[in-house]
Amino acid sequence: MGWSRLYVDDYLMILAAFIYAAETYLAWSVDAHWYGIANNGMTDEERAAVIPGSHEEYLRIGGSKTQIAGQNSYTALLWTLKLSVCFFYLRLTQSLQGYEQRIKIGFAVICVTWIWTHLTLLAGCFPFGKYWQINPDPGNFCQAAISHLFIFTCVCLDVITDTYLMSIPLPMMWKAGISNGKKFGLCALFSGAFFVMAAAILRCVFLMENSKTGASQSGAWACRETFVSVIVSNLPPIWSSSRISWRRFNDTSSRRCKRHSGPSANSGQSSSKHTDASSQPKSRSSEPEKVPEV
Repeated sequence: MGWSRLYVDDYLMILAAFIYAAETYLAWSVDAHWYGIANNGMTDEERAAVIPGSHEEYLRIGGSKTQIAGQNSYTALLWTLKLSVCFFYLRLTQSLQGYEQRIKIGFAVICVTWIWTHLTLLAGCFPFGKYWQINPDPGNFCQAAISHLFIFTCVCLDVITDTYLMSIPLPMMWKAGISNGKKFGLCALFSGAFFVMAAAILRCVFLMENSKTGASQSGAWACRETFVSVIVSNLPPIWSSSRISWRRFNDTSSRRCKRHSGPSANSGQSSSKHTDASSQPKSRSSEPEKVPEV
């Protein structure tokens, strides 16, 4: 197809692929480099027992900093996918009336909620260095892997934005002049965000239930949720592109078949017409022309 045929949503998906690679690496490094530990899941006695300058302190500080980077990549990927979906809807409804305003509101909602989520992570713990403080206990808001403030804010805004994005194409699909089976199929295709919301809620529940292994689980569940988001966000464009490609393939195949069968069929038809014309008198009446299909 070529780079010149790509749209804004396509470029955003390419950007999302790089962010997903970074997020996956950060989630892997939490266990591989930092042994799944950070400044969370510790009692006061365990915190007091950590010797300054020790290898354990090095691991916990490194794990805590990696968690901050991981949460940033997690939110950046989710909201990049939302932005790509919104641009796709803009392209999908460009010839329809009444959708441009709703999509513009969608852009505003995505931008505002991303800034809100990002500021919650950056300003939720003050001073910022407490995010990797071990002793004394910096508090839950300064434990990036299991911060209740960040988790609740992120999951709520994630669900709100996904719900709004789903509300854009569904009325259009339901009002379309197609069979009910196709309507249900299209609505199911564009309702994949339900799976993303379910994954986000599950991630929130699992992180809240077990703070001891929160550092390791946070990255793993973030990758699971974003993987589902990537698949769901790409389903409508892939479905649309595959339909167009299949239609072009059928048209090309039919033209080739006509080209190969044309000369023999035309010669037979011309000879029969010549015979009929010679044996029958000419008439002013003829068969009516076929009306072209719309």
